[in-house]
Amino acid sequence: MDVVQTVELTYQQRLDALRETKLRHTKEKQEIIGAMNYDDWAVILPPPEVREVTKAISGSGVEITDVLIKGVKIESNYPSGGWFGPEIVGKNYRALLEAHPVYIDPMSSLAGAYMVTLALTARSVGLRSFVTRAMRNIGAISRAHRWAVNNIFART
Repeated sequence: MDVVQTVELTYQQRLDALRETKLRHTKEKQEIIGAMNYDDWAVILPPPEVREVTKAISGSGVEITDVLIKGVKIESNYPSGGWFGPEIVGKNYRALLEAHPVYIDPMSSLAGAYMVTLALTARSVGLRSFVTRAMRNIGAISRAHRWAVNNIFART
């Protein structure tokens, strides 16, 4: 049996280790994905053995390099190739989670980090309409929520 020795880190050592891990993740993303003219996504790349690098069209219509998890099959229930409704979204989300590797790194500030997102996966398989529609739905829900708060709950 291997003996593991633990060392208590100072606050500064812990911060330095967290920063080094973040810089390593960012450098790897820059090497694989390239320069990003947008905020860094709080994702880490999947391990090379399950990583699939592909080109995709972003929600703003710009070609990007994206990284997927190999073997995730996104089902469609719509003629455009999109997938709409709770049942198919749940199936696709489950397929993604079943293929998603577990990530545990005590020197990372990302507890249980994710490696891809369902929206990015949708975009990468040519389902830009899904992302656009989902963003519109989120906007509509947000507007409806604000209306309810301002017009219903404020009166009680």
